[in-house]
Amino acid sequence: MAKKKTVKKGATRRREPFPLKKVLKVLGKVTGLVILAGVLITGFRLLMGLDISVMTVSAFKVESPLVYQDEAEMNALLSRHLGESLLLLDTIALARDIEALPWIRSAAVQKQWPSLLLVQVSEHEPVATWNRSAVLNNEGLPLERPVAQMTLAELSGPSGRPEEVMSHYLQFGKIFREVGFRVSSVDLKARGAWSLYLDNGIQIRLGEDQVLERSRRVVRILTSDDFDVNNIDTIDVRYPNGAAVRLKQETVEVENDIAA
Repeated sequence: MAKKKTVKKGATRRREPFPLKKVLKVLGKVTGLVILAGVLITGFRLLMGLDISVMTVSAFKVESPLVYQDEAEMNALLSRHLGESLLLLDTIALARDIEALPWIRSAAVQKQWPSLLLVQVSEHEPVATWNRSAVLNNEGLPLERPVAQMTLAELSGPSGRPEEVMSHYLQFGKIFREVGFRVSSVDLKARGAWSLYLDNGIQIRLGEDQVLERSRRVVRILTSDDFDVNNIDTIDVRYPNGAAVRLKQETVEVENDIAA
């Protein structure tokens, strides 16, 4: 019986599907570019049609209240920019000029169309006077005297060391504030000896070394039942151990168990 021969059929080419997604993607990009070009052209035409000279600064508004900075000085600086082009005004440079004023810590300037400048500032906070000739902020930086009438702590010491004295004042203040007292003045002598006054008139002599620990020794004396605080004139803790308490009538040596 004869075998049937199998005949190989020729391979047929498979048709690729029409790349509809790719075409749509390309058309989408082209359409987007056309729209963007139209927007740019329209915007350019509008800009060319504007009269920039009309868009000038006609007013300014300081949105932050001024407590220490002189308002007239601020207004004089801002008034110099009235009539300038709002579009071309450099707000960063203007903010730097404002920060150069004596009581301004930081400033920000914004434009509000068509003709208004909005100014926001934060001020340095005065904390104490320095050698009765300047005012210090909480970083010990000397500033001009404030416009407002304030009662400030009095700090004194060698020239060139206001930051150090301010740092100690803030630490002393925290220690005594915890027991209800306020430090009204701090003095640093040229040889390094510290002394201070509390707001009730008590003078405290701390000496040169370990002044923070010695100030805590003073707190223990003030909070003990052995003394009437209203009758204390001076507390001297310059000794390695113990202290001398001068009352308004007499001087008393304090034992170690109280002052140590």
